[in-house]
Amino acid sequence: MQRGDRFAAQAWQVSAILNAGDWNDYTNPAEHLAFFKRRGERYGERIVSYGVDVVEFVVARPHAMMAEAEQLAHAQFIYRADIVHQGVVGDGNLATLLPNAENRYFRWD
Repeated sequence: MQRGDRFAAQAWQVSAILNAGDWNDYTNPAEHLAFFKRRGERYGERIVSYGVDVVEFVVARPHAMMAEAEQLAHAQFIYRADIVHQGVVGDGNLATLLPNAENRYFRWD
């Protein structure tokens, strides 16, 4: 993918096309790319919506085990803590929402 391409070959490349990030408490584009790519490979997540302060994924391989969900919740918290601080109030609470969830989202300020 070239920076000037209009379409992403892979959903995780959307961040590069939009050049989103690196302002306020917003992750820089390179970190978005690495995070989105890794999650696509591991969990089959694809970006379905990308806004100014939120990104939503559809999940091809949802987690069924709570131990996996706890690890995923912690990774989501490390990447973007806003979903915990301004949403579910604790990564333990987030973990309870993840098993078998077909969508996931992240938000930030």
